[in-house]
Amino acid sequence: MIRWFAAMAVGLAALAPAGIEPTGREVLDLMKAKTVARDRSMEAEMTVRDRNGREQVRVIRSIMKGDEKMMVTFSEPAELAGVTFLSVPGGNMWIYLPANGRVRRISGSMVSEGFGGSDFSYEEMANISFTGRDSVVATEAVELGGRPAWLLTMDDSGELTRLWVDRERHVPLQVEQLGPGGAVTKRVELGDFRVSAGLQLPGRIVMHDLKKGSTTEILVRGFELNTGLPDSRFTEAGMKRGA
Repeated sequence: MIRWFAAMAVGLAALAPAGIEPTGREVLDLMKAKTVARDRSMEAEMTVRDRNGREQVRVIRSIMKGDEKMMVTFSEPAELAGVTFLSVPGGNMWIYLPANGRVRRISGSMVSEGFGGSDFSYEEMANISFTGRDSVVATEAVELGGRPAWLLTMDDSGELTRLWVDRERHVPLQVEQLGPGGAVTKRVELGDFRVSAGLQLPGRIVMHDLKKGSTTEILVRGFELNTGLPDSRFTEAGMKRGA
């Protein structure tokens, strides 16, 4: 899945003294090299806060293979336990509801619905690695929170997204979705990066829905990397087993 990243990093290092900046695509490739494992298992606490400060807490388990296969299962609260989301290449997504034993395909307007009542849509959960396949239309050297960063502006079929990538660590710092007129509709902040197996993984991800005034915070409890997860885990049968 991850291709030629080491060579890319060496090449960019050689270009840096001459003042040559990487392209947007090269920045995304560097970010993949630093943040995407061959496979990953994780447990996290998800807290959803509405505009009045009321909270709902969920516990989720997830597995990923590269940046294209993901499965997420709720273990708490009891009413969501066992509900499982699966995303595989090609934009294909499914949800398993243990109450009726059914696997349902997620399509149409449902891809924009909130995942488990959170501020992340199903589509956003499927792309939570933020490496993306969007077309980068602009790249700038900026600062964010006192850190040097690249700001990438991406256009996905007319929907604009801005992504800030740390220039030194090559990790994502912030993502913004832009609505009509360029107004920010959602903002994602990433932090508490943890180093393992040569990768840097965010321990905290916060989604702000600026239209609703709500937030969803994901705090990672623990993770395992590169354990050899088989493709059979990312199937309908695997969904019923859970992440």
